[in-house]
Amino acid sequence: MIARSESEALVSVIIPVYGTAPFVPDALDSVLRQTYRHYEIIVVNDGSPDSDLLEKVVEPYRDQITYLVQENRGSSGARNTALKIAQGEYVAMLDSDDYWHPEYLASQLSVLAADRTIDVVYPDAVRVSSDGKRKRQFSDEHPVGGEVSFLRVLVREVQIYGGVTARREPLLRVGLYDEDLVTGEDFDLWLRVLKAGGRIAYNDRVLAYYRERAGSLTSNRVSLKKNMLKLLDGLGRKMELTAEERAVIDRQRSTVAANLSLSEGKQALIAGDRTTAITKLTAAFEHTKRRKHWAAIVTLRIAPRWVLQFYRLTERWQRAR
Repeated sequence: MIARSESEALVSVIIPVYGTAPFVPDALDSVLRQTYRHYEIIVVNDGSPDSDLLEKVVEPYRDQITYLVQENRGSSGARNTALKIAQGEYVAMLDSDDYWHPEYLASQLSVLAADRTIDVVYPDAVRVSSDGKRKRQFSDEHPVGGEVSFLRVLVREVQIYGGVTARREPLLRVGLYDEDLVTGEDFDLWLRVLKAGGRIAYNDRVLAYYRERAGSLTSNRVSLKKNMLKLLDGLGRKMELTAEERAVIDRQRSTVAANLSLSEGKQALIAGDRTTAITKLTAAFEHTKRRKHWAAIVTLRIAPRWVLQFYRLTERWQRAR
């Protein structure tokens, strides 16, 4: 099964599962194909609605994994459950609908072994469709690399792919994932790690593949932005902030609020609620001052069907990318 060596550090691979049973074998197989062999696999059934199917698909792997079942607490709660029982010096996060390159662990651990001051390392990754068709690299869509500092992460000058490998102890020290956050919990955790003096590094190898699914938590833009506002509002309660950091958070909050109004405006437009759409788009324009938003408001007043058609075409184009 797992070839163990005293010269190798144990890695705890953590896989939370909720409603993704059909994809779990791909995730598990990708771990079992790793060239680095000193690991344990912890699968957490987070009150999954497809538990009957999940039980069937994990059955062939039961002697190779630790399988836990709990009431639904969200991905943060599932990861925290696994982190608390993990035996590894290192932990590696793998979403149940994603999968790894065979050298994921070997490459990630080589970065951590080369510099003991690094607490977390994140790789490059490839976005794939639900049927496995490759789309674009994470580094093509998001800024990566360079100095990974608290402020640079906060303002999104650096974005950290969530499928990280980390030393377990620093995560325990800063309080693990925030279970009150539905999304953005990893972003919140990395900010706390950095604020506590931890270091995060980028591994430029493509080592992970993440699925884009219509039903995933990150597919709902309104929900994402509401959770981001909640996250930003909570930072001051979790850590001591400088005046500069508070000012940056205030600016970020204003931007996210404007983007939320924009998303809610589009949502209202789709629902046929022109009045709410105009109100929300106007609120967004007051912050962005973008001409295209003002043009949309004006056009929405005189030709709402044209705006709706244009928006639907734009949405289709973005999903096809």
